[in-house]
Amino acid sequence: MELPPSAVAAAARLGAALPELAPLLAREVREDVAALAVLPARAVDSFLLLLLGTAAEGMGRAAAPTPEQLHRLDPYIEQRAELGVPVDQVLGGLHRGARLVVARLLADCRPPLSGAEVAQLMFFGQEWVEQVRRHILTVHRTAELRLARTGRDRDNALLRELLVTGAASAVAALRERYLPPGRLHLARFRPHPHEAAWAAESALTATLGGPVLSGVLDGSVLLVTARPVLTAPAGRRIVTAGPAPAADLVRLNQLLAVALGLADEPGLVPLPRVAQEVVRADQPELGRLLGRTLLAGLHPERPDHAEILRTLASYLDLGARLDLAARQRHVHVNTIKHRLERCRELTGTDPGDPAIRGALLWAAHRLLADRADAGAPGPGSEPDPQRAPEPARERSSHRPAPADQGGGPVTDR
Repeated sequence: MELPPSAVAAAARLGAALPELAPLLAREVREDVAALAVLPARAVDSFLLLLLGTAAEGMGRAAAPTPEQLHRLDPYIEQRAELGVPVDQVLGGLHRGARLVVARLLADCRPPLSGAEVAQLMFFGQEWVEQVRRHILTVHRTAELRLARTGRDRDNALLRELLVTGAASAVAALRERYLPPGRLHLARFRPHPHEAAWAAESALTATLGGPVLSGVLDGSVLLVTARPVLTAPAGRRIVTAGPAPAADLVRLNQLLAVALGLADEPGLVPLPRVAQEVVRADQPELGRLLGRTLLAGLHPERPDHAEILRTLASYLDLGARLDLAARQRHVHVNTIKHRLERCRELTGTDPGDPAIRGALLWAAHRLLADRADAGAPGPGSEPDPQRAPEPARERSSHRPAPADQGGGPVTDR
């Protein structure tokens, strides 16, 4: 595109005057664009000087900016991304500067431009600014992604060091970068299937309203914060612990990992609420030792002994209440009594002894869990010979089909 000679001459004069003119224009830009006002004046001056120099050179050639010219802007664009200046504010400075330059050029054109020549100059300026705008968008966004990736990698590394090794240097870095001194809270959850971990992490940290160190560790999202997590988003299971000193975070993280694996029901789950289940799952060998000691006469692979173990677990889980245990097992209270007595006969351990009630419950759950892990049938697949009379009525109402209907001979014993 060929520009009017007077505009080219004005651009040449503008280029020569840029060292003195750029600071004046930069001050006007900084006054109009809030995010740029917090930057050092030298940073804005240097960027505007380079930008205007590129524009003046382009007008002299009546050509769009070259790739080399655009790439000379990259360090300044990346610096603004590193300083947290939003890209729309950077573009705002570009457009404000362009308007000031065009006004200066039009005022300096001798002879003045005609209407058609002004339109020609404006069209060139818009095309030139558009190419610079696109370049700023690309470079700024690339820098933001790199910074986010670097920051996330740094956070994940610190989180791993803090929650796996418990290094004193990690605690010091946590205090310096993220959280003030004091007791800490820890939360752990898994992203939904097909959900990006960073998206799940961002959704929760946005609700906390305070400083937080977050990241992904072993497939779970973890948050270390000075404030407790008080709510769980719909459909999400979050296990929490704290307040606790930083020295306890390694062990708390291990226990939360166990708690998270206990169930899939959504909701907020503080660690104290599931402490017994967590301890039983976290210490399987101790549970087996208690089983061998307190329940040595029971063999979980036998269906009748397994039913005694289930009855014992229900009885102890429900506070040694015979009526509640009978209701849960769908049998008569006398059946519960009989099975508990049978347990005492086989093992020599009194299920009613309050001194060993916790250990006995632990042992019963461990033996049942090992039986399930070994592939033994579950409680719903084994007949209970001592159920309440209702199953007998069900059998009488579902008699086999007569022989002439393909069901074989009918026998009723």
